[in-house]
Amino acid sequence: KGMVMHELRSPLHGIIGLATTLSQDDSPLQKPLKMIASSAERVLELVTNLMDYWNLAEDPNPEISEEPLDFNALINESLTRCEQAKDKRGKPMKKDKVQIIKDVPSTLPTVHGDPQLI
Repeated sequence: KGMVMHELRSPLHGIIGLATTLSQDDSPLQKPLKMIASSAERVLELVTNLMDYWNLAEDPNPEISEEPLDFNALINESLTRCEQAKDKRGKPMKKDKVQIIKDVPSTLPTVHGDPQLI
């Protein structure tokens, strides 16, 4: 299982790294290279999720981290990702007319869990 994970993730990390580095100049290939990096990141996330599912299928009662979660930080991170999301062509998914509003009470109950799995 570890070898499969390595064989899938390593090339994706290489693709992401190279495409990101090459897209930092002002060449006409900047946009396609950013699309390659973005697509590779999506595939990497799918592979990671698949591996998580595989692990849960093998061990339905895994040990999960029980840390206090900072919901405001998690919500801010999620909103930032929504604001920065791009479509297949590299265009922002959030339209200019759409306004994302954070309306969360500043005092939320403390919840424990694994921030990586939320």
